Amino acid sequence: MKKLPLTRALSWIIASMLCTCLAFAVWKSGKVLHGKTKKNDFLLWVVQTNPQKKQALPTQLLAEMLGLSVDHPVRSSTFSTKNAEKRMRAFPFIEGARISLQTPNALYVDYTLRRPIAYVEDFENIAVDVQGFLFPIDPFYKSMALPRIYCGFSPFGEHPVKKTAPPVATWQRSISGKHFTLALSVLSLIEAPAVKDAFPHPCIDVSHAEEESAATREIVLRLEDVEMRVIGKREIRVHHPRILRLSTIHFAQELGNYLKLREQLILAEAEKHLEVAEHRDFLRMSPTVIDLRIPDLAFVKME
Repeated sequence: MKKLPLTRALSWIIASMLCTCLAFAVWKSGKVLHGKTKKNDFLLWVVQTNPQKKQALPTQLLAEMLGLSVDHPVRSSTFSTKNAEKRMRAFPFIEGARISLQTPNALYVDYTLRRPIAYVEDFENIAVDVQGFLFPIDPFYKSMALPRIYCGFSPFGEHPVKKTAPPVATWQRSISGKHFTLALSVLSLIEAPAVKDAFPHPCIDVSHAEEESAATREIVLRLEDVEMRVIGKREIRVHHPRILRLSTIHFAQELGNYLKLREQLILAEAEKHLEVAEHRDFLRMSPTVIDLRIPDLAFVKME
C-alpha cells in the first residue's frame, strides 16, 4: 500500500469534511425552505369581486359557504376551485360563480346573486327572479321593498293535487308556467315608470287564473293607496286598501280603465269624514273591491 504524503492526506481529509458539511447545509436549507412552503400554503384571504356591491355577502358567510374555517385551515395545494364553484352554485340565491387562486394564500371569488323581482306570498322569506327561480331572502339580501305575488302553490316541494294548479315549488327549478307568466305580465305593466305610483304596495294573486268556471277565473291585484290628511291639529296617515278583480285575457285594458277610475276614487275618499282616536296617527280604511272583468263596466264596492 502506497503511503500518501502528510500534506496530501490532510488536504484529502479537509476536502471530505467540507463536502460533508456542504451536503448537510444543502439538505438543511432544503428542509427549511420546504417547511416554509408548507407553512405558507394555507388559504388566508378570500377576495370578493362581486359586481353587485350593494348586495355583497359577508366575507364570513362566504367562507362558510366554501367550507373554509380558521379552526381548520385549508391548503391551496389541496383546494379544488371546481368543487368550490359547484358548492356555491348549490345555494339557491347564487346564479353563477367563478373561483380562482391568485396567490398561494388568496382566493378570488366572483359570483352573481339572483335579482329578486317579488316576494312569494305562498311561503315565508322566499323571493323569485325573472326566470322563475325561488330563493331565500334573509339573511343573504339587505331589506328591500318589493311587490308580492301569490300563486297558490302546494306545500313547498310537494306536487299539486289539481292538474291546473301551479307547478311544484322547489329550489333550483324554474316555476315558469301560466301562473307565473301572468304574474310577470301584470308586474311589468304596473311597474312601468309612468304608472308605478298609481299601484302602491302591489300583491298579484294568480292562484285562480286557471279555474274552470269563468265566474271564479281571475287575477286579483291588491293595492294600498296612502293619503296624508290633517284632522284637527294632527297629520294622519290614511291607508285605502283596494282589491282589483281582473280577467286573465284583457287585464292590460282593465288596468288602464282603473287608472281613469282611480282619480274619482281619490276625490270620493277625500270627501269622507274621518274620525280618528286621540293620540293615533294611522288609520286603515275598509277595502274597496273593484271588479273590472266586464268590458266598459266597473263594479265598485265601498264599505
